[in-house]
Amino acid sequence: MRGLIGRLTALGRGRHFNRDLGALGERLAVRHLRRRGHRILETNWTSPRGEIDIISALDDGTLVFTEVKTRRGAGHGEPLEAVDGAKHAQVMAVSQDYIRRWRLERRPVRCDLIGVLLSEDGTDPRIDHVEGVI
Repeated sequence: MRGLIGRLTALGRGRHFNRDLGALGERLAVRHLRRRGHRILETNWTSPRGEIDIISALDDGTLVFTEVKTRRGAGHGEPLEAVDGAKHAQVMAVSQDYIRRWRLERRPVRCDLIGVLLSEDGTDPRIDHVEGVI
């Protein structure tokens, strides 16, 4: 993980910066969820209506659909501020696609948000996890 953080710091704002920053945030979010007992089922799952960053399951069978937003430095706003009504609707739609695809209609479902904020030097990530918000 430190290697990618260092590479992001070196890249500054290069061509692939946003993609790499998002991938780093998602990896940090996966680690965070695993530490909290989630079993990761999918990452970056897509349907014709969009993508869900992380799909996991809890021991009680609950499916958790997680949207991850990552920022470097607070100068661009808090990561969770970037999730608007349109993104909420998309996450809900893609969640329904996943549930239908795998015939999981009887499973309890929850949608979470994770915000990852890296310091300007790319170290010390702050992870904010809000459960059941979408």
